[in-house]
This record gives sequence, structure tokens and C-alpha cells, in this order.
Amino acid sequence: MINKNVMISLGVLALFLSSGLVAAGVNTTYHHQLEGSDTETTPIYDEPLWLRLRNQIKDMLGICDGDGDGVCDQELEPLSGILTTDGTYYYIDNIQVSFGPLWYISSTIASDDYDGDGSIKLISEEVSGLVDSEVTLEGFYQSEQWFSVFNINDLFYRAVGRPIWSNGNGGN
Repeated sequence: MINKNVMISLGVLALFLSSGLVAAGVNTTYHHQLEGSDTETTPIYDEPLWLRLRNQIKDMLGICDGDGDGVCDQELEPLSGILTTDGTYYYIDNIQVSFGPLWYISSTIASDDYDGDGSIKLISEEVSGLVDSEVTLEGFYQSEQWFSVFNINDLFYRAVGRPIWSNGNGGN
């Protein structure tokens, strides 16, 4: 019979694998290039792997507490700039901006037309429609180079607190 701790460990590992945590540790350079561009690859994210994993877990669980009480009670902060991508993750300058787990944003219809093209699509498609354009996001810094997104260009994206993908009531 399998030990309870082993089962819990396997469950956590499965959660990490299905949420993009493993990819978060591997994908550490900026690869987005315009067609026909000879732009060289440059490092964009230099926080240690443990911090990236911690940020991913905090974002996935809706933890954004500045005072350590486990409650997401901070004021939303703005982050503006040109949205870029490395093909998997999104960035403004050297700050990774998180819209939630990859499996969630690639399988959930957005609640608004964030890219302004007149149609509402999957969240990942809406966000990809904003790449290479100036955006203003509101959310929380999980660390200096990680930003959890709650509003996109003054449009509601997800509610503060435990997100819908983590059995919460906020979000799309």
C-alpha cells in the first residue's frame, strides 16, 4: 500500500506538471522575433528557479499578500509597457506577467474582447492579440520580475482572491 505522504507528493508533482511550473524553470530567455528579424536572443528573466516556482504557485493559488496573512488584500498596482512573448509566457520589459496557468488560459473563453478586434476568443488568443502593443495591466508583484494580472487595459480580467482555476469564485 502506498504511503499517504507519497500520494500527496505525487499529487503536488502532477499539479506542477499540469500547470506549467516545469516549463517556468526551463524557459528563461526571450525568443520573440518579428518575421524576417535577425534579433539576437537576450536573457529576460534572471530570478532563481525557486523564486519562479514560488511565484507560479502563489499566482495559481491567488496568494498576493504583502503582509503574510495569506489574504490577497493589497491595492492593485499598474504596469504599463509593450507586451511581448517568448512563445509561452508574456512580458513587459523584464517582468513576466501572468494571466494564470497555461492550461487555463488556453482552454477558457475570455470575459471580454481584450485585444479589441470585435470578437471574444480564448484568453490566450485575446492576450496574444495584444503582443507588440502598449498595454496597461493592473495586478500584484509576486517578486521584482513577476506580475499577476487582474485587469487588462481597464477591463476586468479576474477577481482578487482565490482564482476560478483553484476552486475560487474570482475570474472568468
